[in-house]
Order: sequence, then structure tokens, then C-alpha cells
Amino acid sequence: MLIPENVGVNFASIKNSVNIMLYTDLKHIERNTDFERVLKENENVAIICGRMDYNSISAYRIASELCKKHRNIGFYDLECDNPEIEFVKRLPGIQFNTEFPFIILLNHGEVVKITTDVSDVNRVDNVIKEVFQK
Repeated sequence: MLIPENVGVNFASIKNSVNIMLYTDLKHIERNTDFERVLKENENVAIICGRMDYNSISAYRIASELCKKHRNIGFYDLECDNPEIEFVKRLPGIQFNTEFPFIILLNHGEVVKITTDVSDVNRVDNVIKEVFQK
């Protein structure tokens, strides 16, 4: 479980906070140096970009399940309201006016796919297989 079911979060009071932390069991990318390290350490990367809302929490749970299945991929989360993630907004294909959550799939540091279809473990699994198991 990534976040206790009975935990209440007042999103309005923390939305603009610099110190927002995602409560997931994925590794976090919080700044550009983390992102650069992740790309150096992993050939294949899946970054789940979201917030601490219902839809994003479901995506984090799916990613946590899939990281056990796809050990050749580094799975990370990224909190989209963090002001220190401006570097992600400069990646090709990223539009932060899109719906959340979304997943960025990278191979050798290059964006190969971005998907917002993260509501079902089988769908996400199929996208990952399509991208990384060619």
C-alpha cells in the first residue's frame, strides 16, 4: 500500500508548497540532479508524473506493481507541482496542461513515449512492453 486509506490530505493548503512529498514506495525525482542521476543509472526509465490525488495514487500503485515485473526498467515518481522540476517541462513532447497523471518512458535518456492512459495495470503493462521489449 502506498498511502494509508484513512489519511486525509488538505491539498489546498499544500498545493504551492516547495516541500510537497509524494507518499509512494517508488523512488522520487525531486530536482534536476536526481533526474540526471536516474538517466545515468538506468537504460530504461518510467517516470510517473502526478500529484497526491486519487487518479495519481492509482497510477503509483500500478507502477509499484509493474516495477517488480519489469526489473530492467527504473520506475520513479515525480511530483508535478514541485517548482524544481522545470527541467521536465523542457523534455520533448511534455505539455503540462495535459491531464494528470502521465508516464514518461525514456530509453538511453531519450523520451520514447508519453502516455496518460494509466488507469489499468494491463494497459500500462502493454505500453511498457510495446516500448521496451522490441
